[in-house]
Amino acid sequence: DVLVVNKADRDGADDALRELRHMLTYVTERRPGDWRPPVVRAVATADGGVAEMVDAIDKHRDWLTSSGEGERRRLTRVAHEIRALALAMLTERLGLRADDPTLLELAGQVLDGQLDVMAAATMAAAERN
Repeated sequence: DVLVVNKADRDGADDALRELRHMLTYVTERRPGDWRPPVVRAVATADGGVAEMVDAIDKHRDWLTSSGEGERRRLTRVAHEIRALALAMLTERLGLRADDPTLLELAGQVLDGQLDVMAAATMAAAERN
């Protein structure tokens, strides 16, 4: 959300800045009001650019709040966490542990080219029912 080139006093820093800015021009799914990541140069030991970096971070935080994007990201992050925990609980309930001998046998068949991953997963799930 904020790109910082640290050690910007070193050789190649200007090239890195230019390349990052150029890469950002390829973002095609931007709508009016979307955040446009700034590219900031910094030299932490010389206090060069640190104020600009902090300013960019503050502006991004303000945008996250005013646009509602921060809340949307938090909601999505929590939804992913709930999903991951639910999948872990289901996996535990199925008894499908990573070291399960049947699972290891199916994995071997996938590596040998006898099964594809989807077929192996279907067989593993069917065996648990």
